[in-house]
Amino acid sequence: MISKSQRSRIVPLLGAIALAAVLSACSSGTGAAPASPLPAPATPAPDAPTPVTPAPTSLPAPTTLVDLESTSGQDVTIDIVDRTGAITGAKSGLPAEGVSFPTDAVVIENIGPRTLRLGWSDFPVDNELRLFVDPVGVGYRLLVIQPAPTGPVDAMGEDRILELTFDRDVSAAEVEAFIQEGLDTPG
Repeated sequence: MISKSQRSRIVPLLGAIALAAVLSACSSGTGAAPASPLPAPATPAPDAPTPVTPAPTSLPAPTTLVDLESTSGQDVTIDIVDRTGAITGAKSGLPAEGVSFPTDAVVIENIGPRTLRLGWSDFPVDNELRLFVDPVGVGYRLLVIQPAPTGPVDAMGEDRILELTFDRDVSAAEVEAFIQEGLDTPG
């Protein structure tokens, strides 16, 4: 047991120790109570990588080169530029002697549920033609580019026939076709 006299000496000593502790805390620089350590900031979850979507590119439409039959034995080809992806086959039809189609139009007829026959006439010359196939509404637009002859020609023309097969049923009524003499525009 602590006597009264010892207690009277311990109490001021405890008070002095407490005062020293308070003064020590206050003299730490700012005069504020010592800061408790802050919790570490939560590390944000890394952003999910953004999927990289390639920029759209304008790829050239697939082409098909077809040798067209010629009754006069001329070297005639047609390069088909199918911008629809719907044509699954193309071949030459067999023309008869003479001219049975107009020179300024393409005649279209169904020869099967998925196959169209295109017919037009040309001079009996070697020629490199081009056919552009584009979607329009529920059907197609066909543009035959037929360069004009560059030299003397026989006045008698001959037929050109092309058969196109599509990946679905197609009606000649769903197709519009044009013929153009060369790629240049008048001017």
